[in-house]
Amino acid sequence: MRSNIIVSILKFIVTIYTALTLPIYIVYQKPWKKVQRSLSFQVQQTKDKYGRIIYSRKQAKRPDSHLFNYRTYSEALNHLNRDLIKVGRRDILNEELQYDENGKPIMFNGRMLSKIKLTDYQWVTRGEILDRADSIARGLQKLGVQRNDKVMIYAETSLEWFLVALALQRLSSITTTLFSTLSDSGIVHGLNQSESSYLVIDESLLLKIDKLRDQIKFIKRIVYIANHPASYKSQDNEVQMAKNRLVDKYSISSLNEVEKIGNDIECYEFPVASPDDVMMIMYTSGTTGDPKGVIITNENFYTSVLNLWGRDMEQPISLSRSDLPVFLPMAHIFGYSTILTFFLSDGRMGFSSPFTLLNSSPSHVTGQVGDINLIKPDLFPAVPLVLEKLVSEIYRKLNSRSPLAVEIFDYLMDYKIQWRLKGFDTPIINRLICKKINQEFGGRLQALLVTGAAFSERTHALTTVALNLVCIYNSNYN
Repeated sequence: MRSNIIVSILKFIVTIYTALTLPIYIVYQKPWKKVQRSLSFQVQQTKDKYGRIIYSRKQAKRPDSHLFNYRTYSEALNHLNRDLIKVGRRDILNEELQYDENGKPIMFNGRMLSKIKLTDYQWVTRGEILDRADSIARGLQKLGVQRNDKVMIYAETSLEWFLVALALQRLSSITTTLFSTLSDSGIVHGLNQSESSYLVIDESLLLKIDKLRDQIKFIKRIVYIANHPASYKSQDNEVQMAKNRLVDKYSISSLNEVEKIGNDIECYEFPVASPDDVMMIMYTSGTTGDPKGVIITNENFYTSVLNLWGRDMEQPISLSRSDLPVFLPMAHIFGYSTILTFFLSDGRMGFSSPFTLLNSSPSHVTGQVGDINLIKPDLFPAVPLVLEKLVSEIYRKLNSRSPLAVEIFDYLMDYKIQWRLKGFDTPIINRLICKKINQEFGGRLQALLVTGAAFSERTHALTTVALNLVCIYNSNYN
């Protein structure tokens, strides 16, 4: 009863305030201009001659970008500003596995939980990244990798994953990917069906390959991404024993060794990929059976890159100058295309992990700041499930205060949604509520880039207003 009275009083005050200040907001905010821009951004729905629904948008004026002069990603790599500060990563000072009271490793989201002590971000130029990728490319070529050879990457998202992806672009080899979470049958299926001759793998995952080695048909050389020496993983004797057994069947090198080989080879020019050549075979997550391999040509991929940059002249933000965190799985097309696309941009990319992304992420040692608060991104890539969890977390925190907080929040967010649709902003709500939520994402977040599945209008609207975003780019409807 008391909460109803408080909410009613709040609604009365807000209604009176709105009526008194509306003329001022009309003069200063010019809402009709925002409405006009939003209408120009809408998706059109048509049907082709077969009755299929086609979603499209009028293409914005093409930005004056040199990227539109090329036909493949590998060609674009040859024409980038090398001096731009581009890629960042936090180094590991210490990583320790966490155990419960019975001495068993604590599991979190299907993984063993560890606590990681990290440095601040260390940033390097795009030229330094390209130099490392070129060294890896020369090293791989020295080991036998040639144009159109299939190289399977079976690892978790990391800077090394990205460097190998760039190296394969340089060689015009075929990048083939597997999720690190696949079942044994999915791993064997992907490796054998793709007929990959080379495997790039996280060192800890060598245990899987050792277990399945009698079922794997085509792999002849393995390159492993070594565990960090400050991590408990580097002390795993079982991994070392698996590696020793695999030496009997495969040629094995670490990625560090491959890069060193390439460093010792004089630089040379790499051939540009043909638009019609296969660029990658990406295997799905295998949730409904064996993973399916999706073939993508160089032209397929680079067309999608240009499609995104074709929107860069659209208001309200510039994608090509946005900073973003890199934490989505690169074995998924969204994660892969996002990082490769934004490597061509003028913004910065900071490598992260779902376990260290936020201040509240589970792998932080006490007092450690989340990655996103150091990167302070303008743009955040996400899938709908992440947005659903975000909304749930907001309500969990509100409920922990009081049910009244939820009622007030819902009323104010609905109020903001209503007036945003009419082209108005709500500066008081932004300052009192939305700014605090945005601070959880670094305080500079302007937009989300979302794909992977459809999500509800309510989640879309609530996420937009709660984070005080300019917009959400839903690439499912590009």
